[in-house]
Amino acid sequence: MFPDYKSNQLWPPDEWKAIYDCYNEWSAWYSGDALQISEALSAKISTPTRHGQFWAQEIKNERKVMLHIPIAGELASTSSSFLFSETPTITIPGLKFDDDKVKNMRRLLEQNNFFSIILEAAEIASAMSGIFLKVNWDKNLFPFPVLNIAQPDAALPEFRFGILVAVTFWKVILDDGDTVYRFLERHDRGVIYSKLFKGSVTELGIEVPLSTFTETKDYEAVRNTFIKDDIMVRYIPNMRPNKIFRGSAIGQSDFGGNEGLMDALDETYTCWIRDIRLGKGRVIVPAQYLRDIATGNPRFDFEEEVFEELDYDPNDVAGAGSIKNVQFEIRHESFQNTCYNLIARIVSNAGYAPQSFGLGGNTSVSDSGYALTIKEKKSIITSAKKARYWKSALEDLLTMMLTINNNSDHERPNIEINDYVTSDMSTIASTLNLLNAAQAASIYTKVKMANRDWTEEQIESEVTRILDEARILGTKPLAQGSGNITSNSKVG
Repeated sequence: MFPDYKSNQLWPPDEWKAIYDCYNEWSAWYSGDALQISEALSAKISTPTRHGQFWAQEIKNERKVMLHIPIAGELASTSSSFLFSETPTITIPGLKFDDDKVKNMRRLLEQNNFFSIILEAAEIASAMSGIFLKVNWDKNLFPFPVLNIAQPDAALPEFRFGILVAVTFWKVILDDGDTVYRFLERHDRGVIYSKLFKGSVTELGIEVPLSTFTETKDYEAVRNTFIKDDIMVRYIPNMRPNKIFRGSAIGQSDFGGNEGLMDALDETYTCWIRDIRLGKGRVIVPAQYLRDIATGNPRFDFEEEVFEELDYDPNDVAGAGSIKNVQFEIRHESFQNTCYNLIARIVSNAGYAPQSFGLGGNTSVSDSGYALTIKEKKSIITSAKKARYWKSALEDLLTMMLTINNNSDHERPNIEINDYVTSDMSTIASTLNLLNAAQAASIYTKVKMANRDWTEEQIESEVTRILDEARILGTKPLAQGSGNITSNSKVG
């Protein structure tokens, strides 16, 4: 049921303040916007903080040079790519490629742009410690259920034994500075509640009719869902455990623990650019050389390559020659090494190999298969850990969508999240030869390994051709003792 909020209820609720403070900072780093980062970190300047000193001090001291390196966004993008740049394989166990239910599933996936949605969701999850995916449907708009992303910093989830049992999503409909209208949508087992509240920046306030705004007037206060015994939402953590909030079901952001290093990286790059600015070549001459004859006023421009030196006597013996050339040293190697070290540390803390971000020096564009797997092993392991959280959740959601779409119970699909590193043909051929010699795989399995993007129909058709050719030529398609194989056999 919907919680009984009081009119003076703080929003977000006080018990969520610590995690929402983290959300605010992670969101700023993810945005890559210097102003957002400055505002998020300068808010902490009045209290001791473990990180963010550079950006907070930049605002406080009003220094002009503020350079941001968007390493946070690159972390999130890379995390998503490792998970879903290779399209997951989705099948319905026991059904063939041309079965009507399989065709309907493919159509539903295309209608929802399913693979693009999960790619986007995985990137946000990396940054914000996790993501909510929910199933919506409105037959007046679409004749099929729709999969939506719900942001974690606009959600209040409830977990029991680590499992999501209810969640309240909220968004601001109107904020005029004094009055704030918030729309709350609570998902519970078999039911969705919708309410509108009029309050302030810090308080939820009182409930008002949903008809108050065009954006909310079409929502029903209570809607029963087609899935009676489940909640139509899944929370997918980026990684667990959460090192900051141990025991919480909230995931761990890839930025968690990296905030100080990212702040230091921006400070280092900013100092590097400042070194370049101060290291511009200058020619110093006496003031008399720069005096404007028409007005009698000395001329000075910071971007000019000629400076004037006050009270400088061109006839002074110590300043013989009258003109001085000044060129300060730019410490580029020191800055570059420091930046590389910081980036490598940030990447490693997030669970990835430096080679995944173009660091390490030995990665070649020709690397593939086993060689690439070795170099990016840490990244592959981290991605595999994350994939475990996604597999079950996506299967749950897709089952719900198919059940709603067909208006009846539906078989549970199987989703295989493919590896980021795709082996080249020479590596695959070598592997297949070893399996064949060991009599450890069927024709079906070997054809599938050699053609990962093929459909079940294509694989089975190829198996049939191989068997037919073997009969015509009188050869054995498999090593002796591997057993009888038919075109419908599936191993693995």
